[in-house]
Formats: sequence, C-alpha cells, structure tokens
Amino acid sequence: MRPKTPPLHSDKIGLEDMGIQTEAFLEEITDEVQEKEMSTQTDQMYDMELPRIFLPTKQGLDASTQIMPWELFKFDSEAKPIVSSVVGKIIEQSLFETMEEEELESLLAQQRQHEERHRMELLRLRRLQEREQKVTEERTRLIEQQVKEAEEEKDTETRIGASLFSADYLSSLASNALEDLKKEGFLVPSKSKS
Repeated sequence: MRPKTPPLHSDKIGLEDMGIQTEAFLEEITDEVQEKEMSTQTDQMYDMELPRIFLPTKQGLDASTQIMPWELFKFDSEAKPIVSSVVGKIIEQSLFETMEEEELESLLAQQRQHEERHRMELLRLRRLQEREQKVTEERTRLIEQQVKEAEEEKDTETRIGASLFSADYLSSLASNALEDLKKEGFLVPSKSKS
C-alpha cells in the first residue's frame, strides 16, 4: 500500500505550502495574469422554503407485489417486434400511397395524351369531312354543268336541225310555189328593157 499524500495546510508539524518548481529546468514566470473579482447573486426564490406537498391521509390497506428478477418486463426485447411491425406497416403503407400517387399521375398523363390524340383525330376528321364536302359540292356542280351543257347542246342541235329542215323545206317550197304561180299565170315574167 502506498502512503497517502497529506492534505495541504496540514496542522501537523507546521508544514507550509510553498510554490517550488520541481521541473528539470528552472523557469522564471514574469507574466502577470489579469485577475478580476466577480460574484454571483442567486435569485431570492431559490432561498425560499419549498412549499409543503399535500399528502392525503391514507385510507384502506396497503398492498404489495413481489416481482422476481426473471419476471420483469424487458422493454427492448418485448417492444422491438411490435415497433418493427408498426414501422414496417407504416413504411409499406407509405410506399403503397406513393405508388398510388405515381400511378394516378401516370394515368392522368395517359388520359391527357389520349384526349390530345382524340382532339387531333377530331380535327383531322373535320378537315376530311370539309374536304369531302367540297369535293362533293364540286362534283355536283360539275355534273349540273355537264347536264346543262348537254341540254344546251341538244337544244342547239335540235334548233340547227329544225332550221336546216325548215330552210330546205322552205327553199323547195318557195321555188315550187313560184313555178306553180307562173304556170297558173299569176306571175308574169317582166320584160327586160334593153
């Protein structure tokens, strides 16, 4: 056993505490350390007496339970499966919600694309219908124009045929009528003056 160092300012033998350097080299300390006196004042409320706690009088019998060390509830080992199960369920539920949000966003994007395609198809169909209507109107106009031209051509042919027939008929009729008039003596040939 090692002997203990006596405390400073021991009353025995009149020992005094002297500042002696025990290092291998002598060091002269000339730096003055700045010193300042400070004090603290505690709040008055800490010096006050604590109020007495009200304890109701006991009624009835005290009861106690003897718990053996092996019967104690070990919180970490008992709560760990429950906590891990709850955390697992929460993580699983959050993953499901995240996946559901992503799927909903994907469905909305697909719906927007489908609506855009549908709108483009409707525009294309409207253009095709307008083009078809223009072609139909042009075809109808051309057919009406051809029918009108055919009727005019037929009417012209009929007129030409009628005028040719009438001209031919009248020419022979006029010469026959003049000859008949001469034969009957209604027309006298005029004598030429020479």
